[in-house]
Amino acid sequence: MKRPVSLTARISLLFALSAAAVLIVAGAGFERALNERLLKRDIEELSGKLELARDIVLSARTAEDVSNLPVRMKDVVFGHPGIVMSVRAASGADLFSTGDAQVARRLQEEVTPAGGPPETRQFGQKFYRFESMRVLRGVRQGGPVEVVIALDVTEDHKFVTEVQQYVWFGVLQIVVVLGGLGWVVVRHGLAPLRKVSSMVAAISTRQLDRPLEDRTVPRELAELVTAFNTMLARLRESFQRLTNFSSDIAHELRTPIQNLLMQTQVTLGGHNDVDECRAVLQSNAEEYERLSGMISDMLFLA
Repeated sequence: MKRPVSLTARISLLFALSAAAVLIVAGAGFERALNERLLKRDIEELSGKLELARDIVLSARTAEDVSNLPVRMKDVVFGHPGIVMSVRAASGADLFSTGDAQVARRLQEEVTPAGGPPETRQFGQKFYRFESMRVLRGVRQGGPVEVVIALDVTEDHKFVTEVQQYVWFGVLQIVVVLGGLGWVVVRHGLAPLRKVSSMVAAISTRQLDRPLEDRTVPRELAELVTAFNTMLARLRESFQRLTNFSSDIAHELRTPIQNLLMQTQVTLGGHNDVDECRAVLQSNAEEYERLSGMISDMLFLA
Protein backbone atom coordinates (compact mmCIF):
# COMPACT_ATOMS: atom_id res chain seq x y z
CA MET A 1 0.00 0.00 0.00
CA LYS A 2 1.36 3.39 -0.98
CA ARG A 3 2.18 5.61 1.96
CA PRO A 4 0.44 9.00 2.00
CA VAL A 5 2.45 12.18 1.60
CA SER A 6 3.81 13.49 4.88
CA LEU A 7 2.22 16.48 6.57
CA THR A 8 5.50 18.41 6.26
CA ALA A 9 5.62 17.84 2.50
CA ARG A 10 1.96 18.80 2.09
CA ILE A 11 2.25 22.07 3.97
CA SER A 12 5.53 22.94 2.22
CA LEU A 13 3.99 22.21 -1.17
CA LEU A 14 0.88 24.27 -0.40
CA PHE A 15 3.08 27.12 0.82
CA ALA A 16 5.17 27.02 -2.36
CA LEU A 17 2.10 26.80 -4.62
CA SER A 18 0.42 29.70 -2.81
CA ALA A 19 3.54 31.83 -3.23
CA ALA A 20 3.75 30.80 -6.90
CA ALA A 21 0.11 31.78 -7.47
CA VAL A 22 0.69 35.21 -5.91
CA LEU A 23 3.87 35.75 -7.94
CA ILE A 24 2.21 34.64 -11.18
CA VAL A 25 -0.68 37.04 -10.63
CA ALA A 26 1.75 39.84 -9.79
CA GLY A 27 3.89 39.01 -12.84
CA ALA A 28 0.84 38.93 -15.10
CA GLY A 29 -0.27 42.28 -13.71
CA PHE A 30 3.18 43.76 -14.29
CA GLU A 31 3.31 42.39 -17.83
CA ARG A 32 -0.13 43.78 -18.59
CA ALA A 33 0.81 47.19 -17.21
CA LEU A 34 4.01 47.14 -19.28
CA ASN A 35 2.13 46.25 -22.46
CA GLU A 36 -0.48 48.94 -21.80
CA ARG A 37 2.25 51.51 -21.22
CA LEU A 38 4.05 50.59 -24.45
CA LEU A 39 0.75 50.58 -26.35
CA LYS A 40 -0.17 53.99 -24.98
CA ARG A 41 3.19 55.38 -26.05
CA ASP A 42 2.85 53.90 -29.54
CA ILE A 43 -0.73 55.17 -29.87
CA GLU A 44 0.38 58.69 -29.03
CA GLU A 45 3.20 58.56 -31.56
CA LEU A 46 1.13 56.93 -34.31
CA SER A 47 -1.82 59.26 -33.76
CA GLY A 48 0.43 62.30 -33.87
CA LYS A 49 2.12 61.17 -37.08
CA LEU A 50 -1.18 60.16 -38.63
CA GLU A 51 -2.83 63.51 -37.85
CA LEU A 52 0.18 65.34 -39.25
CA ALA A 53 0.04 63.26 -42.46
CA ARG A 54 -3.71 63.90 -42.66
CA ASP A 55 -3.22 67.64 -42.43
CA ILE A 56 -0.57 67.50 -45.17
CA VAL A 57 -2.86 65.50 -47.45
CA LEU A 58 -5.82 67.82 -46.84
CA SER A 59 -3.67 70.84 -47.63
CA ALA A 60 -2.65 69.40 -51.03
CA ARG A 61 -5.22 71.13 -53.23
CA THR A 62 -3.18 71.75 -56.35
CA ALA A 63 -1.02 69.60 -58.59
CA GLU A 64 2.04 71.42 -57.25
CA ASP A 65 1.02 70.53 -53.70
CA VAL A 66 0.63 66.91 -54.72
CA SER A 67 4.10 66.91 -56.27
CA ASN A 68 5.47 68.28 -52.99
CA LEU A 69 3.85 65.52 -50.91
CA PRO A 70 7.02 63.35 -50.70
CA VAL A 71 9.05 66.29 -49.40
CA ARG A 72 6.50 67.22 -46.78
CA MET A 73 5.89 63.59 -45.78
CA LYS A 74 9.59 63.15 -45.11
CA ASP A 75 9.23 65.78 -42.41
CA VAL A 76 6.68 63.52 -40.71
CA VAL A 77 9.10 60.60 -40.40
CA PHE A 78 12.22 62.66 -39.85
CA GLY A 79 14.26 61.31 -36.95
CA HIS A 80 12.29 58.04 -36.82
CA PRO A 81 14.17 55.42 -38.87
CA GLY A 82 11.91 52.61 -37.63
CA ILE A 83 8.77 54.08 -39.19
CA VAL A 84 7.22 52.65 -42.33
CA MET A 85 4.77 54.95 -44.06
CA SER A 86 2.61 54.44 -47.11
CA VAL A 87 0.40 57.05 -48.78
CA ARG A 88 -1.58 56.06 -51.83
CA ALA A 89 -4.54 57.27 -53.78
CA ALA A 90 -7.83 55.40 -53.89
CA SER A 91 -6.89 54.28 -57.40
CA GLY A 92 -3.86 52.46 -55.99
CA ALA A 93 -1.25 54.95 -57.12
CA ASP A 94 1.63 55.21 -54.68
CA LEU A 95 1.94 58.85 -53.63
CA PHE A 96 4.59 58.35 -50.97
CA SER A 97 6.39 55.43 -49.32
CA THR A 98 9.28 55.30 -46.87
CA GLY A 99 10.96 52.72 -44.65
CA ASP A 100 11.27 49.01 -45.40
CA ALA A 101 9.98 48.64 -48.97
CA GLN A 102 8.82 45.05 -48.45
CA VAL A 103 6.89 45.94 -45.32
CA ALA A 104 5.38 48.99 -47.05
CA ARG A 105 4.25 46.83 -49.96
CA ARG A 106 2.65 44.27 -47.66
CA LEU A 107 0.91 47.03 -45.76
CA GLN A 108 -0.50 48.36 -49.03
CA GLU A 109 -1.69 44.85 -49.98
CA GLU A 110 -3.02 43.61 -46.66
CA VAL A 111 -4.24 46.65 -44.75
CA THR A 112 -7.56 48.29 -45.48
CA PRO A 113 -7.70 51.69 -43.80
CA ALA A 114 -10.69 51.66 -41.48
CA GLY A 115 -9.54 53.50 -38.39
CA GLY A 116 -9.76 51.84 -35.01
CA PRO A 117 -7.04 50.97 -32.49
CA PRO A 118 -3.51 50.09 -33.65
CA GLU A 119 -2.79 46.52 -34.71
CA THR A 120 0.41 44.51 -34.41
CA ARG A 121 1.71 42.13 -37.06
CA GLN A 122 4.90 40.26 -37.74
CA PHE A 123 6.64 40.80 -41.04
CA GLY A 124 9.62 38.50 -41.33
CA GLN A 125 11.69 38.73 -38.16
CA LYS A 126 10.28 42.10 -37.11
CA PHE A 127 7.09 43.23 -35.40
CA TYR A 128 5.23 46.35 -36.47
CA ARG A 129 2.40 48.24 -34.83
CA PHE A 130 0.43 50.21 -37.39
CA GLU A 131 -2.52 52.52 -37.70
CA SER A 132 -4.37 53.51 -40.84
CA MET A 133 -6.70 56.24 -41.96
CA ARG A 134 -8.63 57.15 -45.09
CA VAL A 135 -8.62 60.86 -45.77
CA LEU A 136 -11.92 61.53 -47.50
CA ARG A 137 -10.99 64.95 -48.74
CA GLY A 138 -8.08 64.86 -51.15
CA VAL A 139 -7.02 66.52 -54.32
CA ARG A 140 -9.72 66.98 -56.87
CA GLN A 141 -8.00 64.71 -59.34
CA GLY A 142 -7.27 61.85 -56.95
CA GLY A 143 -10.19 61.62 -54.54
CA PRO A 144 -9.67 59.94 -51.11
CA VAL A 145 -6.16 59.13 -49.93
CA GLU A 146 -5.17 56.11 -47.78
CA VAL A 147 -2.47 56.62 -45.16
CA VAL A 148 -0.81 53.76 -43.23
CA ILE A 149 1.91 54.35 -40.65
CA ALA A 150 3.73 51.46 -38.93
CA LEU A 151 6.20 51.54 -36.04
CA ASP A 152 8.95 48.98 -35.64
CA VAL A 153 8.26 47.54 -32.16
CA THR A 154 10.64 44.58 -32.43
CA GLU A 155 12.78 45.80 -29.55
CA ASP A 156 9.71 46.34 -27.40
CA HIS A 157 8.53 42.82 -28.23
CA LYS A 158 11.94 41.40 -27.30
CA PHE A 159 11.91 43.39 -24.08
CA VAL A 160 8.47 42.07 -23.12
CA THR A 161 9.58 38.52 -23.99
CA GLU A 162 12.66 38.89 -21.81
CA VAL A 163 10.53 40.24 -18.97
CA GLN A 164 8.25 37.19 -19.32
CA GLN A 165 11.25 34.87 -19.19
CA TYR A 166 12.69 36.66 -16.17
CA VAL A 167 9.30 36.52 -14.42
CA TRP A 168 8.81 32.80 -15.02
CA PHE A 169 12.42 32.00 -14.14
CA GLY A 170 12.12 34.13 -11.03
CA VAL A 171 8.85 32.43 -10.08
CA LEU A 172 10.50 29.01 -10.49
CA GLN A 173 13.46 30.02 -8.35
CA ILE A 174 11.29 31.58 -5.66
CA VAL A 175 9.01 28.52 -5.59
CA VAL A 176 12.02 26.23 -5.07
CA VAL A 177 13.48 28.49 -2.37
CA LEU A 178 10.16 29.00 -0.59
CA GLY A 179 9.42 25.28 -0.84
CA GLY A 180 12.70 24.43 0.87
CA LEU A 181 12.28 27.20 3.40
CA GLY A 182 8.71 26.09 4.08
CA TRP A 183 9.89 22.50 4.61
CA VAL A 184 12.47 23.66 7.18
CA VAL A 185 9.98 25.91 8.97
CA VAL A 186 7.21 23.30 9.00
CA ARG A 187 9.57 20.57 10.17
CA HIS A 188 10.76 22.80 13.00
CA GLY A 189 7.17 23.72 13.83
CA LEU A 190 6.11 20.06 13.98
CA ALA A 191 8.93 19.13 16.37
CA PRO A 192 6.53 19.14 19.40
CA LEU A 193 4.29 16.70 17.55
CA ARG A 194 7.21 14.34 16.97
CA LYS A 195 8.11 14.67 20.66
CA VAL A 196 4.57 13.70 21.66
CA SER A 197 4.72 10.76 19.23
CA SER A 198 7.95 9.50 20.81
CA MET A 199 6.41 9.82 24.28
CA VAL A 200 3.36 7.84 23.16
CA ALA A 201 5.56 5.16 21.53
CA ALA A 202 7.44 4.67 24.83
CA ILE A 203 4.26 3.86 26.78
CA SER A 204 3.71 0.17 27.66
CA THR A 205 1.12 -1.68 29.76
CA ARG A 206 3.35 -1.15 32.80
CA GLN A 207 3.36 2.64 32.34
CA LEU A 208 -0.34 3.34 32.08
CA ASP A 209 -0.10 5.31 35.32
CA ARG A 210 2.29 7.82 33.74
CA PRO A 211 0.26 10.35 31.74
CA LEU A 212 1.85 12.63 29.15
CA GLU A 213 3.09 16.00 30.32
CA ASP A 214 0.62 18.59 29.00
CA ARG A 215 2.21 21.76 30.38
CA THR A 216 5.10 21.87 27.90
CA VAL A 217 3.19 21.06 24.69
CA PRO A 218 1.87 23.81 22.37
CA ARG A 219 -1.71 24.97 22.73
CA GLU A 220 -2.72 23.20 19.52
CA LEU A 221 -1.62 19.82 20.95
CA ALA A 222 -2.98 20.35 24.47
CA GLU A 223 -6.41 18.91 23.60
CA LEU A 224 -4.80 15.89 21.95
CA VAL A 225 -2.60 15.20 24.99
CA THR A 226 -5.56 15.64 27.34
CA ALA A 227 -7.66 13.19 25.29
CA PHE A 228 -4.79 10.72 25.23
CA ASN A 229 -4.30 10.97 29.01
CA THR A 230 -8.04 10.36 29.47
CA MET A 231 -7.73 7.26 27.29
CA LEU A 232 -4.76 6.09 29.39
CA ALA A 233 -6.85 6.47 32.53
CA ARG A 234 -9.64 4.36 31.00
CA LEU A 235 -7.13 1.74 29.90
CA ARG A 236 -5.52 1.67 33.33
CA GLU A 237 -8.92 1.14 34.93
CA SER A 238 -9.79 -1.58 32.42
CA PHE A 239 -6.45 -3.35 32.99
CA GLN A 240 -6.99 -3.15 36.75
CA ARG A 241 -10.44 -4.70 36.40
CA LEU A 242 -8.99 -7.41 34.17
CA THR A 243 -6.26 -8.11 36.70
CA ASN A 244 -8.77 -8.39 39.55
CA PHE A 245 -11.02 -10.55 37.45
CA SER A 246 -8.13 -12.85 36.50
CA SER A 247 -7.12 -13.11 40.16
CA ASP A 248 -10.65 -14.00 41.19
CA ILE A 249 -10.98 -16.56 38.39
CA ALA A 250 -7.65 -18.16 39.33
CA HIS A 251 -8.75 -18.40 42.96
CA GLU A 252 -12.12 -19.86 42.01
CA LEU A 253 -10.58 -22.43 39.68
CA ARG A 254 -7.82 -23.50 42.05
CA THR A 255 -10.14 -25.00 44.70
CA PRO A 256 -12.09 -27.45 42.48
CA ILE A 257 -8.98 -28.43 40.57
CA GLN A 258 -7.12 -29.15 43.81
CA ASN A 259 -10.07 -31.20 45.06
CA LEU A 260 -10.16 -33.21 41.84
CA LEU A 261 -6.41 -33.75 41.90
CA MET A 262 -6.39 -34.86 45.56
CA GLN A 263 -9.31 -37.22 45.23
CA THR A 264 -7.88 -38.76 42.07
CA GLN A 265 -4.47 -39.26 43.67
CA VAL A 266 -6.01 -40.86 46.79
CA THR A 267 -8.14 -43.16 44.68
CA LEU A 268 -5.22 -44.20 42.52
CA GLY A 269 -3.00 -44.76 45.58
CA GLY A 270 -5.43 -46.99 47.54
CA HIS A 271 -7.24 -50.26 47.05
CA ASN A 272 -10.79 -49.09 46.79
CA ASP A 273 -13.70 -51.15 45.76
CA VAL A 274 -16.18 -50.29 43.04
CA ASP A 275 -18.51 -48.40 45.33
CA GLU A 276 -15.75 -46.12 46.63
CA CYS A 277 -14.52 -45.45 43.07
CA ARG A 278 -18.07 -44.65 42.01
CA ALA A 279 -18.38 -42.21 44.94
CA VAL A 280 -15.13 -40.50 43.93
CA LEU A 281 -16.26 -40.21 40.31
CA GLN A 282 -19.59 -38.81 41.48
CA SER A 283 -17.77 -36.16 43.49
CA ASN A 284 -15.51 -35.38 40.54
CA ALA A 285 -18.52 -35.01 38.30
CA GLU A 286 -19.93 -32.38 40.64
CA GLU A 287 -16.64 -30.49 40.53
CA TYR A 288 -16.60 -30.74 36.74
CA GLU A 289 -20.09 -29.29 36.59
CA ARG A 290 -18.94 -26.44 38.83
CA LEU A 291 -15.95 -25.81 36.55
CA SER A 292 -18.16 -25.94 33.47
CA GLY A 293 -20.48 -23.32 34.97
CA MET A 294 -17.54 -21.05 35.81
CA ILE A 295 -16.15 -21.37 32.27
CA SER A 296 -19.59 -20.57 30.83
CA ASP A 297 -19.71 -17.44 32.99
CA MET A 298 -16.25 -16.44 31.77
CA LEU A 299 -17.28 -16.87 28.14
CA PHE A 300 -20.41 -14.79 28.77
CA LEU A 301 -18.32 -11.99 30.32
CA ALA A 302 -15.84 -12.17 27.43
